[in-house]
Amino acid sequence: MASSDQLYSIMGKLIRTERERAKLTQDELAQRVGLTRTSISNIEGGRQKIQVHTLYAIAEALHVSADTLLPLTDTGELEAIEKRLPKELPPEKREWVKRVLTSEAG
Repeated sequence: MASSDQLYSIMGKLIRTERERAKLTQDELAQRVGLTRTSISNIEGGRQKIQVHTLYAIAEALHVSADTLLPLTDTGELEAIEKRLPKELPPEKREWVKRVLTSEAG
């Protein structure tokens, strides 16, 4: 099982990917959910734990379901997939590929 640090790191990456897909800055997302830009930065970096109600607020602000922002599977599997992806693949496409591959496995 992944450590809590790994889970928060993955969650932060998913939030960043969805924020970038929504074409929002950290400051814009922070304003929408009542947090500071620093909090959003820390959440995206996996340095700040996120409460459930905040996760739902972020999901709503990004127009995605909360489960979109949660890690899909074992971090070891995600890391193995990540290593096999082309380096030039943009972050949002990397996350999409990992989601597709892990959802097909489950």
